[in-house]
Amino acid sequence: MVAKSLAEGCTFWFTACLAPLATAPGQVADAGVAEDGQKAVDLADARDYALILMDVQMPTLNGIEATQAIRAGQRNRDVPIIAISANAFAQDRADCLAAGMQEHIVKPVELQALYRALLTWLRAAG
Repeated sequence: MVAKSLAEGCTFWFTACLAPLATAPGQVADAGVAEDGQKAVDLADARDYALILMDVQMPTLNGIEATQAIRAGQRNRDVPIIAISANAFAQDRADCLAAGMQEHIVKPVELQALYRALLTWLRAAG
């Protein structure tokens, strides 16, 4: 499901079955939702995450600035961060990786690519 407001971006809801990674039957990941980059940093400072999906184009702090702030902190500095962006040029990907993101997925998101990235980075995070 997607909620979209003009000039405010999109909020995405999805369910991904990651059963091979679950430690208990029916385990569900708890997610935080940030409306802007500063709120993403605040959430990352407040609790532990297994993985962070980061929209690159957000108000207040963009995804690159938010990632740099998370990497400078203590709590989630080593957690995989996956960029979600409409910017598809090689330089956009390079900028995301240089900021400390592990992956760059282009919008519109192909579910197989997202699923593959989630499995890869959740496994790597252990």
